[in-house]
Amino acid sequence: MAKRTTVCRFIFTLLFSIILVACNEHGSDSGTSPSSDPAIPGGPGEAHIGFTYIPPIGSFENLEGEVLHVSPSDYRVAVYIYVNGWWTKPTFSQPLTSIRSNGNWSTDITTGGNDEQATRIAAYLIPESYSPPLLSGGASLPAELDQNAVAEAEANRNP
Repeated sequence: MAKRTTVCRFIFTLLFSIILVACNEHGSDSGTSPSSDPAIPGGPGEAHIGFTYIPPIGSFENLEGEVLHVSPSDYRVAVYIYVNGWWTKPTFSQPLTSIRSNGNWSTDITTGGNDEQATRIAAYLIPESYSPPLLSGGASLPAELDQNAVAEAEANRNP
């Protein structure tokens, strides 16, 4: 009886191993699935930009975010903060933020004045070829940003 139990366990283990290997090979699809394309964080889908860290009012920490469903090398992030008007960030000479290959980005939103007191933050995912408007206290964000961006995010910060 012990020999029969050992043989049954061996056969069960062998079959289980074969099933696991078959499922694993089927799931990996040899890299042909668009969702496994490392050049497009998040795989195919509608372009997305979001914030992963919004520093609190009064902080001098960087704003952080992520971009999904686009090739990072083809896009940039345009960031604006609201402090008695909308301001380009990080600076006029560097108005765009690059996106890392994994889709993450980070930018300094406190490069002058009272930036740490900003009550609103907006980020636009824009094609690399587009030059967004430079804002220095404008009352509103220009419509051309919405027209040229493939995605946008906005957040309010409360004191």
